[in-house]
Amino acid sequence: PNIAYEIDESTSLAFGIDIYDVRDLGFNTQAFKVSGSGSGLGWNIGFTKKLDKWNLGLSYRSSVDADVSGSFADSIAARATVPFPDLFQLGAYYQASDKWGIELDIERTGWSSFDQIKITDASGGILTTSTNKWDDAWALRLGAIFAINEKTNLLLGYSYDETGQKDQYFSARVPDNDRQLFSVGVTHDYAGWTLEASYMYVAVDDRTVNSSVDYPTQVAGGNTDPNGTSAYNGTYESSVNLLGIGLSTKF
Repeated sequence: PNIAYEIDESTSLAFGIDIYDVRDLGFNTQAFKVSGSGSGLGWNIGFTKKLDKWNLGLSYRSSVDADVSGSFADSIAARATVPFPDLFQLGAYYQASDKWGIELDIERTGWSSFDQIKITDASGGILTTSTNKWDDAWALRLGAIFAINEKTNLLLGYSYDETGQKDQYFSARVPDNDRQLFSVGVTHDYAGWTLEASYMYVAVDDRTVNSSVDYPTQVAGGNTDPNGTSAYNGTYESSVNLLGIGLSTKF
């Protein structure tokens, strides 16, 4: 749920509540398996301001700790707290001409909250951990819209996203790395309906992990954490192609 308030004709403020429903937590290593579900609660706030040809906005979404309960090795009751990062966004849109509009967004994701996940039993004893120790990460997004005619617009976009994942605690569960995103799209208004089609290519930097830390040395008292060890040595490559088609109307 969200609520927005118009301060004046050019200024608005919004506030909302975020409800996180974790439907499934699959926590798998070479030796352990944990599954479960849970929920968490957070909040968000946003602000927009129009200045002649400019439209400025900022928003903040709080971090959330979702408490998850489930089972360990299919028989032992288990609990965990899964952190979701906070997110700060600052954006500016400029109407350069009747034909061109340009937008620049800067985003910071508080991945440092993704530090360590501990799986505990009913008495609080640690069953297994996942050490991540991510860093906060920045993203830069640039978009443009060109009016081909009164009914048809061309959309162009580029983004650069930093990863928060360091080599020291690399995990193949989330083999992330810096990435670049390229997108193109078109919208067309027809008899009160708007048709939009877009394509995005995501180029993720390759990553080679060659840790000298042997996986068995991470075992202590039954606790196994393969992150950052030789268990995940290898070269990781990925790319993504996304295609979207939408149809909308106003009434």
